[in-house]
Amino acid sequence: MKKLKPYILLFLMSVLWGGAFTAAKIAVRDFSPISIIFYRFSLAFIIMVLILFIFYKEKFSYRNFFKCLPAGLTGVFLYNFLWVTGLNYTYAGKASIIIAINPVFTAILAFFIFGERLSLKKIIGVIMAFTGVCLIIVDGNFSTQIFSTNKGDFIVLSAAVFWSIYTLIGKKVLQNISAFESVTYSCFWGSVFMFPIFIFTNFNNVEQGTATGWASIGYLAVFATVLSFVWFYKGVKDIGAGKAASFIYFVPFFGVLISVLVLGEPLTVYLIIGGILIISGIYLINRERQAAK
Repeated sequence: MKKLKPYILLFLMSVLWGGAFTAAKIAVRDFSPISIIFYRFSLAFIIMVLILFIFYKEKFSYRNFFKCLPAGLTGVFLYNFLWVTGLNYTYAGKASIIIAINPVFTAILAFFIFGERLSLKKIIGVIMAFTGVCLIIVDGNFSTQIFSTNKGDFIVLSAAVFWSIYTLIGKKVLQNISAFESVTYSCFWGSVFMFPIFIFTNFNNVEQGTATGWASIGYLAVFATVLSFVWFYKGVKDIGAGKAASFIYFVPFFGVLISVLVLGEPLTVYLIIGGILIISGIYLINRERQAAK
């Protein structure tokens, strides 16, 4: 049972991350996107900083703290603001699959910025993933109005670009910082960037939230951020980064499943085929990257 524990926790992590899209979709009924992400990450930071210094017994480093500033801007603020904003116009299930394309953007940006090689296998993976995204966005509607009717999908897609930038920042800037420390400080900086917008545009939203809306934000902060990251990094420590990261492939599946069961969202043929193409393409890209290592 002890050997199975990290696998069970990682499986539950993928369920929690998949459920984040449904929770955010519920929360946007009561709150603006900036309020949702500000409450989520400011609360998550408070909890995570206590875990960091009390449980993990990390020592505070000004250098590491400020190194995480660009990560907080791209991976916490811009990424989350965009995909949550996109949920105002699209389904949670669709968003969970579209956002999974971020490794494709990472591979493309790494090629142009760092000169990393794009092998034939990676190129095939990129083509497969983009084909899948196109199928999901179009969803059977091939009219010229597709770019205006599905703007939420494109907003979510732009969020994936910023997650890719965050990934590259982590690869080049945050190498000597522990993973949990970098996430904790990134949550702080992300909240700092959110705060002025939150104050000037949405301060009164605190009086408008329903119990369901607040519960959704609590889920996003405690379960989809703190608990999920604790389990993920424990999994990395116990079974290795490669095996732990493979559980992320389950996130879109649970994102769609939970949105269908909880929100009653439609499950279309285009969504299924597009999702399979995206996951298959990402698998090819990541497999090539692991082989290169």
